[in-house]
Amino acid sequence: MYTNLIDEAKKEGIEKVHVAALVRNAKNQILLIEKVLQAKPIYEFPTADLKEGETIQQALQRAVLEETAMELGEVKAYLGHYDVGQDRYYHFVTEVKDPCSIEQNTKIAYAWLETQEAVGYPITDDLREMLDVYAKMQQT
Repeated sequence: MYTNLIDEAKKEGIEKVHVAALVRNAKNQILLIEKVLQAKPIYEFPTADLKEGETIQQALQRAVLEETAMELGEVKAYLGHYDVGQDRYYHFVTEVKDPCSIEQNTKIAYAWLETQEAVGYPITDDLREMLDVYAKMQQT
């Protein structure tokens, strides 16, 4: 799934690929997480580095499970990407099978939010752009 994205990144000289899951729940709210041990409070999507030989689906599954204790459900759509130096961040709209499992994770602070609420949280400009793309996608 989405192997052409990995090939595209390699052709463009990208050294490291990351995948991020915009997780939404049944109320169409999205999940932002803050890793408690981070020095600077920034909210983000569950994210993982793509390991050698790993598919995007596997990396998304690992990101969601390791960072939230939830199990990845369906990957609904490719949202877009941005580059930071030689790193590329691919974003996907996903669902989870067990949204209540996040309550078991004490390594993060989290919030389920409407898209417009998420923009008010401390997030990066790149993530804000991904939220704008998602908001436009929701309007169609």
